[in-house]
Amino acid sequence: MRFRVAAPVNHGVPLPFSTYSERERNFAKNHLIVTGGRFMAVANSWELVMLKSILVAISFFLVSVAGNADVYVWRSATGVLNYSDTPPPADARDVKILRIPGQKGIGSGTDRAETRQPGPVTAGRAGTGSRGSAAGGATTAAASAPSPGGAGGAAGGGGAGGGAGGGGASAAAGGGRSASKTGGGGTPTPSGTRTTAGGGTPTPSGTTTAAASSPTTTTGGTTAAVTTPAPAPVVPPVTVSTPAPAPTPVVPPVAVSPPAPAPTPVVPPVTVSPPAPTPGSAKLLFSSGFEGATALNAPYNVPNAWQEVVGTDSTTGFTWPPKIWGGGTSHFQMIVQGATPDATTLSNYQVNQLQTVTGHNGTPTRALYSEIKQSGCTGTNPMGSCVDQDAFLLQPPGETSDLYMSYWIKYQPDIVQKMNPPSPNWRVLFEWKTGFNGDDGDYRVAAQLVTWGLGGPLSWHMTGDNVASSGSYTQVRYWEQYTVTDAQTVSNWMKFEVFWHRSSGADGRVWMAVNGQVILDHYGSNMGVKNAPINRIFMPNLYGSTAFPIYQWIDDVQILDGFPPNAAPH
Repeated sequence: MRFRVAAPVNHGVPLPFSTYSERERNFAKNHLIVTGGRFMAVANSWELVMLKSILVAISFFLVSVAGNADVYVWRSATGVLNYSDTPPPADARDVKILRIPGQKGIGSGTDRAETRQPGPVTAGRAGTGSRGSAAGGATTAAASAPSPGGAGGAAGGGGAGGGAGGGGASAAAGGGRSASKTGGGGTPTPSGTRTTAGGGTPTPSGTTTAAASSPTTTTGGTTAAVTTPAPAPVVPPVTVSTPAPAPTPVVPPVAVSPPAPAPTPVVPPVTVSPPAPTPGSAKLLFSSGFEGATALNAPYNVPNAWQEVVGTDSTTGFTWPPKIWGGGTSHFQMIVQGATPDATTLSNYQVNQLQTVTGHNGTPTRALYSEIKQSGCTGTNPMGSCVDQDAFLLQPPGETSDLYMSYWIKYQPDIVQKMNPPSPNWRVLFEWKTGFNGDDGDYRVAAQLVTWGLGGPLSWHMTGDNVASSGSYTQVRYWEQYTVTDAQTVSNWMKFEVFWHRSSGADGRVWMAVNGQVILDHYGSNMGVKNAPINRIFMPNLYGSTAFPIYQWIDDVQILDGFPPNAAPH
């Protein structure tokens, strides 16, 4: 609320300045109210009408002053004297502030007159009466909402705040720039207006919010006075008893029956392979490529002739016959059944020679050649029930270790035609037999090329049986295995390898390979019912069921007591 009084026109109305005593100010207030009423009663001219308006406004002003507001007195730049309950504008001069006794708030009960100048804007704190800037130029009081007319909104009572107004400054009815203030002193804003004592928030346009609940009207005037909040009720302390601890629950013991013992698992016997010898640890017992002074003696004891290989192989240093397991002999056993040849006619049936041929590495080599030209019973036809064979035998005196043997073998070029699959034919590749005194054994291991194998016209057929003695008995086959081969393999040089470990238990082993491909790896007992030792090793036995002639070459024989480093996978 603001009143303007022109300096030249006084109309005899005493003005309340701070130099007056309290008694004089009260008198002036009452006098102005009475005088204003009289003037309103006798007003007949325009000037009197204006004066009456001024006096009525002053009367309302003084009534509000008597309540809870300060009075600002200042002169404008043109010298016009102004009264207001809001702070003066920035260009005001001779600014005075009158404090009415009995006013509550900051500086209550004390009159004061101050001169105010513009000051810096300060940031406000919400809810505590501190000052803060509004975004739209107007300022709202604490806990306020934006006013619809753009003026600074007022708080809903009590403490001061600094919420943002909806925009625009509170303007006086006449369009002049106004300022407002409630409560005690405040902080000047950049435009020169003053913030409220309770911490109203200055805005960029210089308008001010009320620290207490004083909403502005659309004409810019102030309506309600400050509402003093009721004191908070005193709540007596309540003594809360500490709850007694809950009793520990008593858990009755639970009888748990011990679990029944798990049944002992039945573990089937596991066949454990014996560890392979360390590569290179096997001892070389014999080696020969039929080179140097190696030779064949003439056959003897014809017609069931024997023929021996003798001499030293200069390329290996070993001398025929091989000395394994403490000695023994090595020779051909030449059997011609159905005829009685002599030394001059034996070669019509069988022959053994050392020949120079193209070896397995493509270079010339000396190899042991063996041939059965015809049967003593059937001529060149299959021998049927007769026995015609030319077996290259190694006959050790005993058996003291494992044994590994290898040799290169080449069948005749027409081997596939001779086998004539699917006709049931066979050709022996390797054998060993047990015995005590010759042909009286109980176990045999044999490898043959057959036409009745599984999965192809040609297969390797390996067996373990009891065919190790002469005479009449029932054949018992302990195990067998087929491995498919092909015509290309059997028509060229082939490297055959064999290893065995004699045992009546699960660690017994017989292993064979052709051209680096394992064709047999059998574990289990390889002992006969008499536990006879090996006494005949056929390396190999020229023996088959096909038509004659049949022939082959052997080269590079090796014998060790274990696997050599260059053996096939084992």
